[in-house]
Amino acid sequence: MTVNFAQIKADQLQARKDKHQVKASLLTTLIGEIQGKIMALNTAERTAEAELETVKSRLTSFIKNNRDAQEQIKDEDRLVVLREEADILKAYLPAQMSEDEIRAAVVAQFPELTKKNMGPAIGFLKKKFGDTVDGAVAKQVVESLIVE
Repeated sequence: MTVNFAQIKADQLQARKDKHQVKASLLTTLIGEIQGKIMALNTAERTAEAELETVKSRLTSFIKNNRDAQEQIKDEDRLVVLREEADILKAYLPAQMSEDEIRAAVVAQFPELTKKNMGPAIGFLKKKFGDTVDGAVAKQVVESLIVE
């Protein structure tokens, strides 16, 4: 799914109508953050590209914060909510490559991966696969492939 601020707003309104508290609350917070970032731009900077980039960066930030919270929280009820929120947020971004897909792409391009070409390997992934590669996952996979 392509990131679309108007769709996030429409989904938030529908979630409120459907009384889906988790989704409505999450999207309300997300919308507020996106609008705040957009309003902080001067008028000339408020372009469709800037809006798209702001939506992507806020979504990515929310997903990262959610992942960090899931690692910290031990309460199962709270974890259920965090997992639901993660699923809601991820639906607005392109599907992410799996660790296996990342590993296969890196090995095909860099048969012998060393610390020296770790940066270029991650750069290759970002350039070739763009938003479908989670940078943190890519780094973890690349590090696991390094031959000393």
